[in-house]
Amino acid sequence: LLERARPGQIQLEIGVQSTHQPTLAAIQRVQDFDYTAKMVRRLAEAKNLHLHLDLIAGLPLEGMEQFCRSIDDVMALGAEKVQLGFLKVLKGSKMREMAEEYGILYRSSAPYEVCQTAQLSGQELTRLHQVEYLLDRTYNSGLFRHLVDYFGRQMGYAHFYLQLSEQLEREGILPRTLGEKQLAEVLLGFCQERAEPMAQEMLRLDLLIKKRRPKLPQALECDAPWKRQIFAENPDLLKNLPAGKRAWHYARLEEFSLDLCRYLEKGEVCPKKGRYLFDYTDWSLRDLQTGQRMHFGRAMPVLPEWEA
Repeated sequence: LLERARPGQIQLEIGVQSTHQPTLAAIQRVQDFDYTAKMVRRLAEAKNLHLHLDLIAGLPLEGMEQFCRSIDDVMALGAEKVQLGFLKVLKGSKMREMAEEYGILYRSSAPYEVCQTAQLSGQELTRLHQVEYLLDRTYNSGLFRHLVDYFGRQMGYAHFYLQLSEQLEREGILPRTLGEKQLAEVLLGFCQERAEPMAQEMLRLDLLIKKRRPKLPQALECDAPWKRQIFAENPDLLKNLPAGKRAWHYARLEEFSLDLCRYLEKGEVCPKKGRYLFDYTDWSLRDLQTGQRMHFGRAMPVLPEWEA
């Protein structure tokens, strides 16, 4: 039934909370995560549902290492959004009865949020709040999902966000002060610092897949002669070009060292030099060598299974 639903008709939220079995046992939550993962992947492949998965930090017996593993487990499934929440120790709840037993300290006023546990220090919870914000800005927003997934597969999602948070702290940058352009420049610096040219390709892809023709950070721009030549020699390059308008106002020509069509179809990162037309009149990209065209209205591949 869910697989046959109209695209965008249903939003499905799954409260995973944790993938750490001792934690699930402590909160008396029965969950077969392998089965959940199988179902989420199946639904993600249908590409017609908005899937939201929830995790909660500060649960009993789950320290930083275990919670990071929960983040990696859940983000590898390719859901539309992954929400990181923080334990609320509400009056009259079972968790409040268990708080002393598990060393859970919480605020004395609403919303009674956890501020420390026997396994998580207050400093670690503060860091996880930064991770939550960065995840929301980069992944849940859809702005930089390709880059996030690339680094997630390389180093682990949680490790990526922790390193990004630490870099911002070293540079004295408050994450909440960053606009989209500034965030893109921070991410570019993150890629350059680690000598990750393929990550830069993912960042460029994220920046190009927009509803309107975007401007890129100067370090990612390339005004090559071949681009001007193609526009000049192909006046009918765009099928839906508004009358009296010039093609380069509604399109971008870009060279990638990554097979974009294969990546967007299958999630496979295959080095291959190619030239592509990004057409913002119909939100499509075209491989200029093969002629293959893909629409990027929802250009997020379901990634193959991998080991974190």
